[in-house]
Amino acid sequence: MFRVLVADSIEAEGLAALREAGLEVDARAGLDEAALCEAIANADAVLVRSRTKITARSIDAARRLRVITRAGIGVDTVDVAAATRRGILVTNVPDASTTTTAELAVALLLALARHVAQADRNIRSGKYDRARFLGTEICGKTLGIIGLGKIGRIVADRALGLKMRVLAFDPFLPQDAPPIPGVALVDKDALLTHSDFLTLHCPLVDATRHLQRNDARELQTWGSIGERGAWRNRRRARVSRRRSARGRSPAPRSMSQKSSRSPPTPSCARSIR
Repeated sequence: MFRVLVADSIEAEGLAALREAGLEVDARAGLDEAALCEAIANADAVLVRSRTKITARSIDAARRLRVITRAGIGVDTVDVAAATRRGILVTNVPDASTTTTAELAVALLLALARHVAQADRNIRSGKYDRARFLGTEICGKTLGIIGLGKIGRIVADRALGLKMRVLAFDPFLPQDAPPIPGVALVDKDALLTHSDFLTLHCPLVDATRHLQRNDARELQTWGSIGERGAWRNRRRARVSRRRSARGRSPAPRSMSQKSSRSPPTPSCARSIR
């Protein structure tokens, strides 16, 4: 019988589906490398998620392994070169958690705009400083997206649905990529200058390392709600507050009102409407 080693935790329904397909399932999550080498020795296939790493050592210990499956996006937990040398097929699930991740990014964006985490801590401490946590509307604001892959495109679609303007920067986007109506492609400097909020959706590889610099100038401009998710442009927020103090609302006009002025578009923008 074809034996599958499930080396990371998956839902019971997933294990049941494998068994119903006539496979022998050996579910052992949390193995260290030595234990993994022992468990993988008699497996025909191994399934992992994000925690367990399939290294060259564990691949060499596999006597009859034919398939390595990463139940997620990417194959960064698998030594693909070592598997290739052994003629072992490496597969993944490229659309896994794509929508979920994009929706989480939008949730973090809203939390950043409305100071949700700070207000929660304030309330739990027995205070109610309501005026400190009014936040800002995202309607009419500009979202900058670095990385316009599957997740980035879903984020752009959701942002457009929330009546945001969307700019995107992706140096690896092919010229024949399918367009997203309402999204303008710009260079990175223009994106950082014209965006009110920023979100990153690209893998950490040599080509993208240090793509977003952490120098003093950028740290003074962008405030984040964590290592991942969304950043807010503090400089543009200060401009909005000054406009409000002068009696000019930074919020956009109603969709039913006509405006004689349209928001500025970066001169380097390449519309893909």
